[in-house]
Amino acid sequence: MTSRSLSDMSNINKELLRRRTVPASHRKILEERLAIAFKPLERQTRETTPRPIRDVRRRYKRKKAQKVYLDILDEDPHAFLSFILAISPKACERFEVSSFFQSREKQSRIPLNISTRAILHNMAKEHEFSQSHHYQIWIDLLFPGSPSQPIELITTIRHNTHWKYHGASLEGIRIVFGNGLYEFLEGTLVRQGEKEVTPTLQTTECVRMNVPRRNFQDVIICIDVGPAREFARILFPQASHKMLFPNDAEDGQAKDTTSFTLNGASAQAIELIFAPRIRKAIENSNLRKWERERGDLRIDVTDCVMMELTDNDGTLYLRTGFIDSISIAKDLYSDTSLV
Repeated sequence: MTSRSLSDMSNINKELLRRRTVPASHRKILEERLAIAFKPLERQTRETTPRPIRDVRRRYKRKKAQKVYLDILDEDPHAFLSFILAISPKACERFEVSSFFQSREKQSRIPLNISTRAILHNMAKEHEFSQSHHYQIWIDLLFPGSPSQPIELITTIRHNTHWKYHGASLEGIRIVFGNGLYEFLEGTLVRQGEKEVTPTLQTTECVRMNVPRRNFQDVIICIDVGPAREFARILFPQASHKMLFPNDAEDGQAKDTTSFTLNGASAQAIELIFAPRIRKAIENSNLRKWERERGDLRIDVTDCVMMELTDNDGTLYLRTGFIDSISIAKDLYSDTSLV
C-alpha cells in the first residue's frame, strides 16, 4: 500500500469524524464499491465458445476487489468505510491485506449520525445487498443499539405514508416560530412571488408539514428561509466557511456551487434561534430521544434539524414529536384541511 493511499485514507477518516456522515461528493463512489463488496457475483452459465478476455478480466478484478474489501471488514470493521472510499477496485489487484495490518493499529468506531444509516440503507436497497450477511454485520457495528428499521432522511417523505399540510397562516407562523424566523421567510423567492401575485394573501407555501398517518411517529416541518448563509453558520458551526460562502474567493472570482445538505445542528444554537414551543417539540421527537439514549454520541448536536442550501434558497427540515406537532399544526393551518 502506497504512502499516498495511507494518506488518502487518513484524510477521509478525519473528514468522516468531523462531519459524522459521508460527504455527498463521496457517495457515488461509495455506492459502487459497496455493491462490489456486498453483492454476490452472479453464477456464470456454461457457454459453447470461450468468453471474451475483457469479460474474464472484469470478473477477476471484481472478485479480487470483493475479497480485499471483505478481508478488511473481517479484520478491522471500523476501518472498512474509510478504506473502501480511499482504495479503488483497481488498487485492490496488488493489495496485500496482511502487510496492511502489520503497519497500523486497528481503528476506533466513527460515530456516524443516524441520517448516514438511512443513506446506506437506500444504497443497499438500490443495489439489492441489504440482506447480505456481511452488510448486516457491518451496519450493526456502525450503529450499535440503533432502531431495527432506519429512520428515513427527513428530506425524503413518501406521499402515501404522510398527510401533507400546505398554505400556512402568516399570523400562525409568527405565533409558532417567532418574528426572527418569520423575517427570513419573508425574504424567500417563494414569498416574494406570492406577494407579487396576491399582495393581500395571508397564507404561504413557505411552511409545510408532513404528518405521519401512523400516530406517534415523528412529524417533519419544512421551512423556506432563503439563502440565509449567516443563519446556517450559526446553526451549523461545524460547516466550513468555504462551504457556506463559496464566492468569498481570494482571487475575487465567483465559484459555481451546487446544493448540499447540512446536518448535526448545534443544540445551543437551536436554543437561541427557535421559540420554546419548537424546541420542546424537537426534544420530544423519537429521533432526539434516541440520540440522548446513545451514550457514545455527543448530545450537543442533533440531526432533528437539517438544512438544504443552494445559491438562492435554503430550506430547514425539523423533526418534531407527534403530540406537540398536532398542536402546532392547528395554529398554522386552522383554516385548511389535510391533503
